[in-house]
Amino acid sequence: MTNKIYEDLKYGDFKFADNGLTYYNINRDETPEEIEANNKAYYEEQDSFIPQIIEDGFIEFPCLFNTYDEEIWLPFYFPPNFIPSCTDGFKEKFGMDFNIYIPTHKRASTSYTFKELRRHGIENVYMVIEANQYPAYKEAFGIEHLIIKNSHVREPKIMDSMSSTQCSDSYRGAASIFLPLQILSRNLGEETYFTMDDDFMSFGIRQRKEPLQKDEDPTYDKDKWLRASSLNPEDINFKEFLGDFGEVYKKIRNRGMMALEKYGLCFAQPFGNVVRGTRCYSCYITSNDRQLDHFSRQNDDIITSMETSKAGYVNLVSETISYASEDTQNSKDGGGMDGVYSRFGTVDKSYCLIRSHPQYTRATFKYNRIHHSADFSGYNKKRLLGEVIK
Repeated sequence: MTNKIYEDLKYGDFKFADNGLTYYNINRDETPEEIEANNKAYYEEQDSFIPQIIEDGFIEFPCLFNTYDEEIWLPFYFPPNFIPSCTDGFKEKFGMDFNIYIPTHKRASTSYTFKELRRHGIENVYMVIEANQYPAYKEAFGIEHLIIKNSHVREPKIMDSMSSTQCSDSYRGAASIFLPLQILSRNLGEETYFTMDDDFMSFGIRQRKEPLQKDEDPTYDKDKWLRASSLNPEDINFKEFLGDFGEVYKKIRNRGMMALEKYGLCFAQPFGNVVRGTRCYSCYITSNDRQLDHFSRQNDDIITSMETSKAGYVNLVSETISYASEDTQNSKDGGGMDGVYSRFGTVDKSYCLIRSHPQYTRATFKYNRIHHSADFSGYNKKRLLGEVIK
């Protein structure tokens, strides 16, 4: 019965041994010859767009990547108008003291998050793309809000994929998207940065219909709340909210990452609830002096959250304003992580996580698919240390 379920969901490489244990064979390996040829074609294509990017006025900025045995410098490319958040007067100009970076791939025709932030009057937001995406994004948005990352960050000597599957670098996945943001912001000298996925269709909020009375039961009752699933600029000053969000974050001495929650996951909780000692993904602020390097082809957000907890920092998820996005692996536009998901599936996604933290993770079945489960309690005591008042 169970095997039939997995076969119907196209997870035929998930097997059950006679002793009841589960195992899987990814069986997506490329030959060394295929890898060499595919990598050569991939990097040649990416590098071929750099002359046009420079001709259009982008500024080349070298970034340092520290590996186990060498220092590697790779150039990134900024538009002339770009301002690092460590610049004097940045907060007065933009209303917050961090830049917002949106990693995006093959979504020039949508890029919902960027459009939504700009609708709320936020200027210091940049889409971070690969060079071969430049023509499409330039046509759709101009150059003022584009940053071109260096695709060679995908090379194995820079990023560990946490998988024994042999494949070309174009399938290095999630960490090759988020590690460049982190290295870029760190090399710029920025203290913090905010990252958001590229598929947020709207931001929403809940609010009580009437103030909570003195003797009233505070337990959440949906009939006593209003829901706004798509906030408009006239409803809320979202720029001010993000600025305040960053100020609260900085007051936590043992802060890890601090995220906003997705629709549905937070609407059943009391307004303003803060979850401590958990995972942060898709929409979060982080500090460059304690953010650990991203790695892994899939599930890098959960792995990074666990690594941060392991280092003694506390991750937080604020269930205040939330965002609406498509469910993971349900996108049909071919952008984002679709290529990796379609090639390796959810089994590999769970496997990458288990391989990095075997004592606190496992593969299970939920959300109608093979999925991961992570226990943060072994690393994190959830106690927050507030600002020292002098």
